[in-house]
Amino acid sequence: MSYRVLIAGLGSRAKGHLEGIRKTEGLEAVAGVDPDGSRREQWQNAYGFECSDNLQAMIEKYKPDVVSICTGEKPRYEVACAAMDAGIKYLVLEKPMAASVSQARDLMARADRLGVKVAVSHQMRFADEFVAAKQAIERGDIGQPYYMRASSYGQLMEQGPHMIDMLLYLFGDEAKGENPAQWVMGQVADREEGLKTVHQAPAFTTGYICFRGDVRAAVECGRSFAPAVEYQKGESIWLQKRVQVIGTEGMIDAVVSHWCRLYNRDGVKTLAEGPDGWNGATIAFYGDLLEVLKTGREHRCNGHVSLAGFEIIHAIYESAVRSDKVTLPLEIEEEPLSVLMAPVLGKE
Repeated sequence: MSYRVLIAGLGSRAKGHLEGIRKTEGLEAVAGVDPDGSRREQWQNAYGFECSDNLQAMIEKYKPDVVSICTGEKPRYEVACAAMDAGIKYLVLEKPMAASVSQARDLMARADRLGVKVAVSHQMRFADEFVAAKQAIERGDIGQPYYMRASSYGQLMEQGPHMIDMLLYLFGDEAKGENPAQWVMGQVADREEGLKTVHQAPAFTTGYICFRGDVRAAVECGRSFAPAVEYQKGESIWLQKRVQVIGTEGMIDAVVSHWCRLYNRDGVKTLAEGPDGWNGATIAFYGDLLEVLKTGREHRCNGHVSLAGFEIIHAIYESAVRSDKVTLPLEIEEEPLSVLMAPVLGKE
């Protein structure tokens, strides 16, 4: 028996999801949905399954077990709600999980009410170098962690969701419940430049996070970042993502698709090296999805953990609005990203 997957949103990232589905025995991509007719035709010809602009009709016709939503962030919430209303019981969402905090909260509340499970494509939780980092921390190889740093080329709504999620993953608090972050501070820059990005947000953001137990973390996301590693020929700048964890007895240094290195009293040791092919973690993400469908357990990238990370992102934005630290759970009167971008939106 194969579980049936419908892909909603047929852009470039959807191709990575399709590869993950097709390389997971037990999953089958059965249909696609996209408003762009030329894109639908391209996918039908290339991949051999029907594509339509009508989500409801395709759900009724193909009865998928899962809808993978690979649209841009703005329609993602509406597509997710439509899929849930049509009876879908498992959703995969590209990151960021929604366009706003209110949308993300409502999406998860609706999913809980309807008995729908959600996973968000924070596939770095399956990357060898970050799995090795987590295992080393859990073994006590660096003693007690007290400080973390995450940096990326993409701004906070582009690659920031991955970076915040890696801090949560390595911090070790993945359970459904209270946000492990207690308060944050943040500042933004290059708002006009951010209008040119896929996710309209300041092109550079720095954040400072205080986690439970007084573990601190710094985040740098955007075009003004310090490169994680020297570029290799043909390497994508989007692979410039680095997380470091400092403990009382050593440090872990993990760079996506490159390495995980341990520094402690025993010297320097490479624990893992990045896999061949940038999409390996997405394939592993879908492998975990298959086990979730079989057993009913939570996905490693479940929606509640992702919501905690999404609230941290917007708390950083809210801190930039207030010019002060912001405590969690986040309480806002207006969406902070909208407030930050309002002065430059007329300059597009």
